[in-house]
Amino acid sequence: MFTEAVKAIVSFSNSAEELLNRQKINKDVLFKYLVSNDVTPSVNSKKTDLIGEVILLWKKKSQVSLSLSSSLPLSLSLSHLSSASK
Repeated sequence: MFTEAVKAIVSFSNSAEELLNRQKINKDVLFKYLVSNDVTPSVNSKKTDLIGEVILLWKKKSQVSLSLSSSLPLSLSLSHLSSASK
């Protein structure tokens, strides 16, 4: 049931920014997420600032993932992707 709700929310969101702007995703959630990913945002950051930081983090992670997968043999790239989705 939970995954169905998440799928519905994601499918009706037009962008990552729109998804992160949802009321249930508050500043505290965004702040804790960033800190858990070794990003230290300002304590006084607005929600929009934190959303920008999360999107920037995701872009950096996707670039690292793409560069890693292009430099590894196909079998290692696929195992990296499957383990990341777990």
